[in-house]
Amino acid sequence: MESLLLDIAQLIEAEKAKTSTVSTFLQFLSGKEREWDVLKLERARFYKERSRQRPRATRSA
Repeated sequence: MESLLLDIAQLIEAEKAKTSTVSTFLQFLSGKEREWDVLKLERARFYKERSRQRPRATRSA
């Protein structure tokens, strides 16, 4: 995820510095956003599965 965030930051900086066109920026950014969404989904699935595998704590009265 960190490398993806770095890629996005570099795209933003390139557009601000005018070393990249807005069109190129938008093309790359949309791909990076899709990658980000996939990673978020995978992380959510991982945590959901992990929580299912842990035994639930029971309370004693």
